[in-house]
Amino acid sequence: MIKNYFKTAWRNLKRNRLFSIINISGLAIGLMCCLFLALYVHFELSFDKFHSKADRIARVITIFPGENGDSRPHSVTSAYVLPSFKENFPEVETGTRLYSSYEAIANGEKSFDESILNVDSTFFDVFDFKLIEGDPKDLKDPNKIFLTPTMSRKYFGEHNPVGKTLLVGDDKMPVTVAGIAEDVPKNSQITYNFLRSVAPILKSYDGKTYYNADFSTYLLFKNPKSSENILPQIPALVKSVMGDKKVGFGFEPLLKIHLYSSLDAIVPNVSINYIYISIGIASLILIIACFTYINMSVASSTKRAREVGIRKVTGAGKKSIFWQFIIESLVITLSAVVVSLLLSYVFLGVFNRLAQTQFVYKELFQPAILLVIIILLLFIAFFAGSYPAIVLSRFKEVTVLKGNLKGKWTGNWIQNSFILFQFVVSSFLIIAMITMMSQMKYIQQKKLGYTRDNIIRLNGFWQHMKQIEQIKADLKTNPNILAVSAGDWSPVTIGSGRSIGLSKEKSIQCKGNPVDQDYLNTCGIKLIAGRDFTLQDIADVTHQNRDSNIYHYLVNEETVKALNSTPKNIIGKNAYVMGGMRGEIIGVIENFHFASLRNKIEPLVLMAGPREGNLLIRVRAENLESTIDFIKNKYKSWLPAAVFNYYFLDEDYQKMYESEKRINTIIALFSVISIVLACAGIFGLAAFTARLRVKEIGVRKVLGASVINITALLAGSFIRLIVLAFIIATGISIILMNKWLQTFAYRIDLNATLFILAGIILFMSAFLVIAYHSLKVALDNPIKSLRTE
Repeated sequence: MIKNYFKTAWRNLKRNRLFSIINISGLAIGLMCCLFLALYVHFELSFDKFHSKADRIARVITIFPGENGDSRPHSVTSAYVLPSFKENFPEVETGTRLYSSYEAIANGEKSFDESILNVDSTFFDVFDFKLIEGDPKDLKDPNKIFLTPTMSRKYFGEHNPVGKTLLVGDDKMPVTVAGIAEDVPKNSQITYNFLRSVAPILKSYDGKTYYNADFSTYLLFKNPKSSENILPQIPALVKSVMGDKKVGFGFEPLLKIHLYSSLDAIVPNVSINYIYISIGIASLILIIACFTYINMSVASSTKRAREVGIRKVTGAGKKSIFWQFIIESLVITLSAVVVSLLLSYVFLGVFNRLAQTQFVYKELFQPAILLVIIILLLFIAFFAGSYPAIVLSRFKEVTVLKGNLKGKWTGNWIQNSFILFQFVVSSFLIIAMITMMSQMKYIQQKKLGYTRDNIIRLNGFWQHMKQIEQIKADLKTNPNILAVSAGDWSPVTIGSGRSIGLSKEKSIQCKGNPVDQDYLNTCGIKLIAGRDFTLQDIADVTHQNRDSNIYHYLVNEETVKALNSTPKNIIGKNAYVMGGMRGEIIGVIENFHFASLRNKIEPLVLMAGPREGNLLIRVRAENLESTIDFIKNKYKSWLPAAVFNYYFLDEDYQKMYESEKRINTIIALFSVISIVLACAGIFGLAAFTARLRVKEIGVRKVLGASVINITALLAGSFIRLIVLAFIIATGISIILMNKWLQTFAYRIDLNATLFILAGIILFMSAFLVIAYHSLKVALDNPIKSLRTE
């Protein structure tokens, strides 16, 4: 019996090739979309789960309270947090500090700028990163270094690197390769190529203080609930260390950081909302594909009606006919799964480029994805196949053998509901796509308060700060170089947490950036009161003896407001940065956006005297290639062992919105697919309706109805459905897109233009499909449809 079902199903597929191709193609496209999104969701949900103790690991966050009761957490802490927490809280088993640095690493003639993760020797006790060779205790030795197999091949080829020497930094400090650590999994929010002891860096952070927050601190607790027990005890510890100075701490579970944290991380975080959006899109696309299949099946039911009637006359029951059509659905779904896997092989590269992912085809066959495929196969076969099966199995043999189906199907509300749902989804995705594109355009065009175009960023001069003015002068000999500045941070992302107050006792949280006297001019930042830094201000800061430094500060308007002052009154006042760096506020700068537009502008203090030696070079747009060659030659003369890497400020700015661009691309792609699938569904239903009403149309034409009248008659009901769908989608979009826009402190307003454009795209797409069948029937000779009457 089952074998006969499959044979019959295969014959019917071949007999109705057009409908079979549309059904299989629609389901295959829907399945391919689901598989791609399943890969993406599975990857994002898997972050950091490979650590066996992940449920006991948490990142410590520092909370600096402000005078107005506001506070903002930071993902970094002072160096003293780890030893003090281990000493005072027995619930802490161990922990490690992480500090990222960029240094030149050389082996003979091979030299590259590399990211080094400086860590405590307990790093491998906390995390399950594996050592292929070496002893973790060697992380205590600052003269030893660990590298990954990828870096081993890069510097030593196929030779064993252990025991060999690398030269680190511009001073070419020799370090011994102590071991090889496995390459970091892609689903880790902590990444590294080199591991080295954090001890040398800690020398610059002596002192029992919870200020100077520059380290990522991770704690391993004795049990998952330990952090809850510690939190109430923290204020007492802070008071014993800091006195009346206010600072707080919190914990972020390791498994929550990637999807739930808004704070900085080595690998950019992804909002959990985007995971929900991806799951929602995948589900909606699949349902649209199923509804398309249902509508196409019903559309072909008139061709199958006589077959059902004959089967019933010859003794087939409802159950037998029902399972016949379920088997047909299973055959179509199986075929769609095979086609979807082939399409995935072809288009995975395209998806990777559009969504900025790096999936490989074999990942589709990991157990979790295979389970998704099996569930989808069964779901589609029964969900999409059951309705047509029930409908066709209920045909009465006398009625269908007479060919009288019109009364059963005209104005069927279930098919209309399917069409309505499909176009509600398509309309919403189109509106969402246009809204996101408009917000991204707004982000690109918004005036930020500084110049980001034609500014080149160079790193690595921190050991040449005494010669930095000469380096700047050398660069400015080129007429295409307009300005040069040194600073710890570019204006795109100023990430160093500080505090500032007009007294030692009261302070507000702010961001800080040590810069030189050319920073404002180079970046186009406006000074609205007071004066700019001078070369003497920079010379007054030695960075060697903190007590002898003479500090000068520039603050932004937001800082002035938070300190309850005015630009005019605050000039000349003493200020305390980080509680102890007493200096004079010499100027006020205009607010500018030094972080993502998701966040409001925060208080900012610019401090005279850069330490990191990162250069910002403003160049002319003309002759850019020759200007870069000039900068490269100069760079090589200063840092002969380093690799010349340069970055454009506008590219740094774009990177802040990668997750938004990724989800926008996904929505744009799938909105197109949803329209195609919805139009395929309406194509089938329009064909079905036209076939049912062919005699009626013949009579109307004989009585004088025009082609326009008949087209309007057939298209009218569909147009009304699409109008209703668009109205419903508009209401949903206003609610959901406003919620998305509210994640940006600076955003567009939803306006009528967005919805008009979305409506035009939707109606033009649907009308072309509807008009095809309507015109085809309207132009037919009425004699063909009436000759049997």
